[in-house]
Amino acid sequence: MMRWKDVVLMAFILLPFSLTAQLIRGRVMSDNQPLAMANVMLYASADTLRPAVFITTDSTGTFVAVPPKAGDYILRIQLIGFEPFSKLLSLSEDQQADIGTINMTMSGNTLQEITVTARKKLIQRTNTGFTVQTDAILTQAAGTATDLLANIPTVLVDGEGGVSIRGKSPMILINGRNSNLGANLERIPASSIERIEIINNPGAKYDADAEGGIINIILKKNAQKGTNGAFAIGGGYGARERFNSSLLLNHLEGNTNLGLSYDNRMGRRTRTVNTDRETFAADDDHYLHQDRFDERKELTHNLKLNADHTTKRNDQFSFEGIYGYDNDWNYETLRSQFKDRSNAFTEGNQRISDERQLEHNWEGSMNYIRKYENERKQLSANLSHSYGNESENTLITTTPMNETENPIGDDFLQKTSNRERTHITTGRLDMSWPLSSRTTLDGGYKGIYRNVNANFQNAYEENGGFVIDPVFSNVFVFSEHIHAMYGNIKSTAGPDEEWKYEAGLRLEQMNNNGESDKASSAFSNSFFNIFPNLNISRRLNQGSMIKLNLSRRINRPWLGQLNPFIDITDSLNRYGGNPNLKPELVNTAEIGWGKDWNRLSLNGNLFYRRGTNTILPYTQLLPGGIAFTQPQNIGSSTTVGLEAFITTNFGKVWNSTASISMFHQEIDGEVDGDNLNSSVFSWYTKWVNNFNIGKNTKAQVLINYQAPTAIPQGTRIEVYNVDFGMQQKIMKGRGRIGLTVTDVFNTLENGSQINTEDFTITRLTKSDTRVVLLTFAMTFGTAFKEKLMENKFSAE
Repeated sequence: MMRWKDVVLMAFILLPFSLTAQLIRGRVMSDNQPLAMANVMLYASADTLRPAVFITTDSTGTFVAVPPKAGDYILRIQLIGFEPFSKLLSLSEDQQADIGTINMTMSGNTLQEITVTARKKLIQRTNTGFTVQTDAILTQAAGTATDLLANIPTVLVDGEGGVSIRGKSPMILINGRNSNLGANLERIPASSIERIEIINNPGAKYDADAEGGIINIILKKNAQKGTNGAFAIGGGYGARERFNSSLLLNHLEGNTNLGLSYDNRMGRRTRTVNTDRETFAADDDHYLHQDRFDERKELTHNLKLNADHTTKRNDQFSFEGIYGYDNDWNYETLRSQFKDRSNAFTEGNQRISDERQLEHNWEGSMNYIRKYENERKQLSANLSHSYGNESENTLITTTPMNETENPIGDDFLQKTSNRERTHITTGRLDMSWPLSSRTTLDGGYKGIYRNVNANFQNAYEENGGFVIDPVFSNVFVFSEHIHAMYGNIKSTAGPDEEWKYEAGLRLEQMNNNGESDKASSAFSNSFFNIFPNLNISRRLNQGSMIKLNLSRRINRPWLGQLNPFIDITDSLNRYGGNPNLKPELVNTAEIGWGKDWNRLSLNGNLFYRRGTNTILPYTQLLPGGIAFTQPQNIGSSTTVGLEAFITTNFGKVWNSTASISMFHQEIDGEVDGDNLNSSVFSWYTKWVNNFNIGKNTKAQVLINYQAPTAIPQGTRIEVYNVDFGMQQKIMKGRGRIGLTVTDVFNTLENGSQINTEDFTITRLTKSDTRVVLLTFAMTFGTAFKEKLMENKFSAE
């Protein structure tokens, strides 16, 4: 158990004292707009080939560079599509230079070639978390959004594709907005993602429904002058074949930008699942053993269109349209055997499920930004609508089997049908208004309107036809409206504005209701909550910073947790929602520290979280040997943890980023008289190693390890794997050949064990995670080089 004195000790370790040193700071702008992710390089005048310092600007365009020693330097700033900036500097001991605002102008000519010799950082620290450039993850240059997240520091992805940060599910946004695309990350290819923002401490501007933080997935949108594009194609083999391709086109002329992108992912995969259950009170059905084998085909298409225009009055209008198509087929064979207390066979069956799933998603977003001469004053508005249409049909054939797994009776046929239509409409208005030279007031409104219509039917064969089973059939209509208003004050203090303060208040009114064919499943809720937020940060000397955050959040149950439909694909292990769930309210506190040296960068955060009405899955055993799992409000939970990541640069050949997340969680609750009190310590780590092999070749090795993790009634097993990726430049830098090997040693498997007074369940899942993929990519027009070699296949 992690003791409080251990937490205090770690806090002192993370908060070293401040020292004076040379310091260069500035802000990069263009047309009163901050330029994020601009490359800032500081060269010693005696060595103009290799930068002594390489950093990138943050989301406000700000940078702070720490030279290794006093002397003469050349400051160079580059960003594709803009004219480069250079400045000579001479620094004495302990001198701090403020460059001020650097206004970069857009390049008047189509950029044909640019070479940046400095390495791109995997992680860019921000005031609210960090940002990851996805093209820095070579080992997943062929996967999905889920694969990318599984390789991002501090983010954990379990065997079922569930994403968590610090032990809790985050809110997932697409381009900063609520979207149907975020509900299934497997259908978003890595090739369409520009970067991923991890926001651990969202302010009052963000939705309060983000207990585990926010993951904001930013899709690619090029903005380089002229007509340019890129093309990629790849294929590979695991247990089955894989194929992918993508195309990006863009045209920017004057104040108008048009972009079009397309990508697809096709392939097959396999999976085995083994389950063992012991029921202590049962005699004939004392032991259950299940072997399952899945054969799955996947076909995904994504098309995205974007258009942007800036008027002479500096008004910016933009439109983005996205269409996604997903067609999956899964053929599942499940064999089950029951044995009595003396381990003698009692009964068995084989259950074959032929499942077809088809999904269409449309999304449109319109944005308006009004800028003023004062760059801190701004008005913006957004209106977006996302529509999803999903259908799933399954034919289930159950055959009685004897001990030697031979048929002994007639088949029993069932059909399940699921039709689900989802609408999400979001409207927001945001304003920033300077109150003084150092203080800004932010405020705004956001409305979310979500409507779902789901029709679930289960039928069984009788007298040559199919009869609807009313017990497992249901029409469920769900609607949810959230209205939010927020106010936020940001200010700075100190001679160099090293102090930053942010205090906000968010008011949210949520109303939801669900109606179904079963009156007992109907519900209606109305909640009003106030969410305060406080952020304080201090930029120290020598490139270090410290921050404190206090906030209140909420975890509202999502549709899948509320929907009372029961999944019977595995008739002995069933899953369903709980319409009686209440929101979980959470109070959080965090203290963090970060520091950049010449060859080393270190970031650490201590966090505390206290939740009431904690929502967790709960499994109970029903008559007939059926295990039923659904989410429950189990009581309260307390989490204390530490997360840290360190980036090291060992020279021209090797650099690495290592992260570790550890937390101690105490759960105090019960369900139906079953005491679920537990106290457990969990941790996981990731280590990304980058290698430059000559001028045109780079490689990456990524190591993941997750220690056994607690679940309400048991634990998940440890998970570990190694991934490898390599890229080779060809065609004078306009082409790339990429090689990816996921799960090199074929060790990636997932499993869990549930232990109760009445039963135990052990489950182990193994997919064809070891996959070899080869990709070719090329650019034309303006170079997209570093955005091409993305992996399009899930290892799952």
